[in-house]
Amino acid sequence: MAARLWKYSFADNDAFIDWYFRRRAGEVLAALNGDELMAQIVRAPLPVFMRGVAREAVMLAGIATAPVYRRQGHINTLMAEAFRRLYEEGVCAAVLYPFDYTYYARYGFARCGEIANVRAELSRLPGAKPNGRFHALKGDAGDAGLLVRAYEACYSHYSGHALRDEAAFALLLEENALDDGCALVYYHEDRLEGYLLYAIQDNAVAVSEIGAASQAARVDLLSFIGSHSSSVGDVAFLCPLDDLLWQCLPDPRGAVSAEPHDMLRLIDAGSAMHGLPAGQGEVCLRVTDSYAPWNDGVWRFRALDGALVAEKLDGGANAAVAMQAETAASTKAAAHAESAADAIEPDAELSIGALTQWAFGCMDGSALADVGVNLTAEAAQAMDAILPKQPFFLFEKY
Repeated sequence: MAARLWKYSFADNDAFIDWYFRRRAGEVLAALNGDELMAQIVRAPLPVFMRGVAREAVMLAGIATAPVYRRQGHINTLMAEAFRRLYEEGVCAAVLYPFDYTYYARYGFARCGEIANVRAELSRLPGAKPNGRFHALKGDAGDAGLLVRAYEACYSHYSGHALRDEAAFALLLEENALDDGCALVYYHEDRLEGYLLYAIQDNAVAVSEIGAASQAARVDLLSFIGSHSSSVGDVAFLCPLDDLLWQCLPDPRGAVSAEPHDMLRLIDAGSAMHGLPAGQGEVCLRVTDSYAPWNDGVWRFRALDGALVAEKLDGGANAAVAMQAETAASTKAAAHAESAADAIEPDAELSIGALTQWAFGCMDGSALADVGVNLTAEAAQAMDAILPKQPFFLFEKY
């Protein structure tokens, strides 16, 4: 049923949908009317790095409602249930690629990072003689391991990048093969400095992923793509907006657009943020989160010996769940925490979406203030000092 609703709602072919549900998807959360599927959320594991620290996260995909059941609140119910289950499982964050950014903002998801969307004629790519060497991957043992090393060389400095092991890249190679795709890694002076996953489709080189860790890798990978000009006319690929890759185009005018990509939201703010690398200082924030009430309330964030301490000062709307206050001792602790919260005036109020952007490094306090978040200059400066802005990038869509 879930695969049928996915196919009805999204422009994916049967081969991909069948592969996804066999190999990638995990739990399907469904709203049923008897044996009829009304709405669904499909989840898949997607651990990510938050400021260099590995955190458990999931990708939410295939979010859809059957036509006759739309606008009846079924996704609202499923989202709240999904967040509750993820919280109980110890998952820190959720990721999705939205059909509409405004729609998912209501559930606490926030735009995180921007990508460069490159669409160009192959004639506009550099045509340099290679400075390094390419190694085509043919499905041999060890191919996934090479891709892990190349990926980390290219993207390990980005907050938000997915934690990919050999099993994860083996799945990506399977998915790439659905489109008769090709894969290669790139060496420069015996250093692994780049990789490319691509397929020839509709008179274009359709690049699912490209990574280049040096200028030599950037020029050589683009020149390799350009060498296909005898058979195809165009190329399409994504890369981080701050990546120098697209700037290697001799004339990038009209070929590059800056676009938002994934949306993220913290599921468990405390577990996600506690222990992150931190600068100095502290700030007290009231966090609002109507879909995950254990995050809702007053928090103190402070740097201690280079690490962030995230401390909930009140029980919020879900103190019993968040603190598991079933004994007299924990009840006393909850009362003490609420008393402490009453004694402290928060420096500012943030939505869970804004907190997510700060936690992942997409925005610091000053940037949030610039886009309209109601922060005093002092609060913004404190947030800047505790968790500075960092480069962010995440490839995944499903």
